[in-house]
Amino acid sequence: MILRLGNVFGCVLLCSLAFGGAGAVWDRDVSGDINVIRGLEVTGDIENDTATFAASDFIEKVKSGEISAVSTEIGEMWFSDVKNRDETFNTLRKWANETEAEKLSGIKGVILPAMPEYCFDARQSFLLNHHINYLKSVEGFETYRSEMSIIQTALKTLDEDIKKCADKAAAKVEVDGLERELVYRGALSTQTEEQNDILFSYGFNEKVSDGAWYFLQEIIIGTQCEYDYDNTEWLKEQLPLIGWPSIAGHDKKVDKAAAFLVRRAYDIPFIVKMTKQLKPFYDRSEIDQSSYEKLNNAALAYQASLDRFAELVEQYPGVSIRPPRMCHRL
Repeated sequence: MILRLGNVFGCVLLCSLAFGGAGAVWDRDVSGDINVIRGLEVTGDIENDTATFAASDFIEKVKSGEISAVSTEIGEMWFSDVKNRDETFNTLRKWANETEAEKLSGIKGVILPAMPEYCFDARQSFLLNHHINYLKSVEGFETYRSEMSIIQTALKTLDEDIKKCADKAAAKVEVDGLERELVYRGALSTQTEEQNDILFSYGFNEKVSDGAWYFLQEIIIGTQCEYDYDNTEWLKEQLPLIGWPSIAGHDKKVDKAAAFLVRRAYDIPFIVKMTKQLKPFYDRSEIDQSSYEKLNNAALAYQASLDRFAELVEQYPGVSIRPPRMCHRL
């Protein structure tokens, strides 16, 4: 930024010389220092101006997602630009709160565990707020950098362990293909519910401060959203083609994995549709009974929530009514 200002001054001086001084008029105070070039105000504090421009650029990069909400660049700015810290991070907090409120108000119906309209779109603003909360508890940059390194290691270890457990579960299925894939995906979702147990087993909770641990908790919640979203999209492609595992000739035990994945789907109409399609087969005991009953109970609960939400909207027209939330992170 200093170089940019230098270029501006250079251009002004060249223009002044070229046009006999007509390009700029210099005002001086009694000390003889140049304070103002008419048409270009100079603060006299280049270092402060540079920091201000840097903070503004930082804010825009965070808003756009160019700087991730979990990036150490957030902490670097927090500790390096103490003078502008309050203004910079208050601006970001305001943006984060407004963005999250906007995302929530735009969602109709029940927010399910992997509702992409919220879990993905609001992740930057949501995690930014938690990152700032964590920074307020950190004593210094070296501690912050050390704990963030441990957090990254924990996330990598968690991902590897979840996939190892899913591979182990799928390996027990003798028949390759749909059965193994259902068991694998079901194991992925199941293991995401055991994330803390995995982290505890490695002692990560003892390696970082409470603030860092709570921040890590908010980050790993996103893992559940990602797995559930991917599984839902896969199910919507596969199940309509085969109808249901046991209907297509697979072992009824596989129905359990399929029903578990459907229950965790973010798409309520899809859950309801599958439940209705399976009812005749359930009545004839052609599919796993307990799997269907759990799926049906989930569908009824979700539909009841949607119906109630619709009633409230009709009963109080014009009033902003936030739908019931069942997202992992709410």
